[in-house]
Amino acid sequence: MRLIDVVSRGLPAAMLLGLLLSACTILPESPPRPDKHDLGPPPAAIAVDAGLPELALGSVQAPPWLRTSAVHYRRADLDDTGLHAYSRRQWVAPPADLLGQRLAQRLAPVLVSVREGATLRLDLRLERFEQVFEREDKADVVVQVRVSLRETGQGGRHWQEVFEIRQPAPGADGLGAVRGLAAASDELIETLEAWLIEIAAR
Repeated sequence: MRLIDVVSRGLPAAMLLGLLLSACTILPESPPRPDKHDLGPPPAAIAVDAGLPELALGSVQAPPWLRTSAVHYRRADLDDTGLHAYSRRQWVAPPADLLGQRLAQRLAPVLVSVREGATLRLDLRLERFEQVFEREDKADVVVQVRVSLRETGQGGRHWQEVFEIRQPAPGADGLGAVRGLAAASDELIETLEAWLIEIAAR
């Protein structure tokens, strides 16, 4: 039935308009869009003479649940098998991509391709990137990676290590998760740098 037909049958236009406006007010509102986060401003590149060898950086792999933009948290005080995501916070890219980009920025002075003569290749697999609640008002952040370093020549040596950074979150909420995971990522990269320097000195 057209609007003009309703008006012509005796329903005043003002009343009809009021009914339409009332119907609009009871429609559910769209949920607010989540805030988007990265890991902060790019870190300063490591000094060329810091003792790091030239190396090629492979991709940072991750399990399926870390290949999304979700900011994850775990309520270990209630159910430590449940992994949840904040509705109001998201990463601008999957955590593995953010971590890989940050590592590449930090190691930029020593990164070369295998074609350019790199004798070492570094690969990472991100295994944990989450906030963990021990109680409702207290949470930690956890970043864990499995690292593989290989000599590129045939029969070259191979080193593997697992690094985990766990530290208190600056807040027991989504913003605390984002800020804490960004800080833990930088600390993990510093730990990885020290490991690479140690291997290069052997």
